[in-house]
Amino acid sequence: MAQVFNQAFEQKLIYVYRINDEAHAGILKIGEASCNAGMAYFAFEPNCNELNAAAKKRIDQQTQTAGVSYELLYTEATAYMKDKNLIVFQDHEVHNILERSGIRHKYFDPEHKANEWFYTDLETVKKAIAAAKEERRGGRSGTPRARWLFALGDGDLFGG
Repeated sequence: MAQVFNQAFEQKLIYVYRINDEAHAGILKIGEASCNAGMAYFAFEPNCNELNAAAKKRIDQQTQTAGVSYELLYTEATAYMKDKNLIVFQDHEVHNILERSGIRHKYFDPEHKANEWFYTDLETVKKAIAAAKEERRGGRSGTPRARWLFALGDGDLFGG
């Protein structure tokens, strides 16, 4: 009898977008969305069509009913391989790196979690994403970040 294996983690991506109006001038939204793409997920390059489509689906949920238009700036998968381990980071880790690096939040409604907006530029966010992937902490203080590592054994993820 064949065994069915459930996915050990949910495939996600980080997205960055802006809204081009006065209330959102100079700030970017850094969020996370699901991306159920199976094994192809691990081959996705930043800003590929699949990641962008998944991000737009999530952003549309946030903006569509209000009739707000946005500009998607960047997407990247939140899981990657390192030394036969699957490593996953989350958007809140990127947020923490930005905060500890002195990047200020824009709080629209902290009570309802509208707190993923930052006074920053895209290149700074990309550096924070790279730091999350490299397990670096921003600034001078902070506690070690939680990491998920999944040992894959002798073969690689693609069966090699």
